[in-house]
Amino acid sequence: MKAQPTLFTIKAPVSKVEMPKRWLLATNHLNLLYMLAAGLIMSPRGFGAKYYQDLLSIYPGWIPLFANNIPAAVIKQTLKEGKHLKPCLLSLNLSSLSGNIKGTGADNKVRDLIFPDEIDANTHTILIPAPLPVIWIDAIIFRSRDEKTAVLNDAGDFQNVPLTKFKT
Repeated sequence: MKAQPTLFTIKAPVSKVEMPKRWLLATNHLNLLYMLAAGLIMSPRGFGAKYYQDLLSIYPGWIPLFANNIPAAVIKQTLKEGKHLKPCLLSLNLSSLSGNIKGTGADNKVRDLIFPDEIDANTHTILIPAPLPVIWIDAIIFRSRDEKTAVLNDAGDFQNVPLTKFKT
């Protein structure tokens, strides 16, 4: 029996390249406490005079996120304004995000992308328009147990900083 022609072409499923497992933002503990109090991960303009330089100042209006790990130079940038600063990484859950962003791949050229459709394992940095809600923070990562304890103690001085609500 001869096969009947079909109206539609059926293609084999395309295997999509896996998206990075987590997206990380590097900042310092004082910026973190301010953002938690405000309820927003925001650009430097939102801090007024209470902002300490980090990567947010290099990309005004954008939140730079790194796939899976962060270069040491970026973490060093978060400590630039003083020895009292402690670095911290925010791991973000972007499952609610969709739309136009910017991103870079291996060539480090910034290009327009659509999240999540155009993100793949070759995308190592994305820039998302600021602000983002702090409820998208999955975890806050500290360099050491001692620094974590010190930041938790600092946060305890302020009733509007819900640090203990986040996985650390």
